[in-house]
Amino acid sequence: WTTATAKEAFAPLAHVQVAWSMPADLKTIWERIKSKSYISLLDDARREALQAKVTALALEAHPQLAEQAGASVAYPYHTDGYITHKL
Repeated sequence: WTTATAKEAFAPLAHVQVAWSMPADLKTIWERIKSKSYISLLDDARREALQAKVTALALEAHPQLAEQAGASVAYPYHTDGYITHKL
């Protein structure tokens, strides 16, 4: 959208970013991470090693995930939206 051709053909991009979060336990955190295509492409051994690291980091930051049954934390997201129109 920064080329001369694009600038002549389209209005400037409008952008909005929305931040939100959802409650997540350890299982949900890992499910979200492993759903990324670059994670799902890892071989089993590397994915298992990554899961161990993610679990350790999550428990270090949020020990209540291991200490309290049903405990969850806020899993943050942000969504970016862009729109333009043809001139």
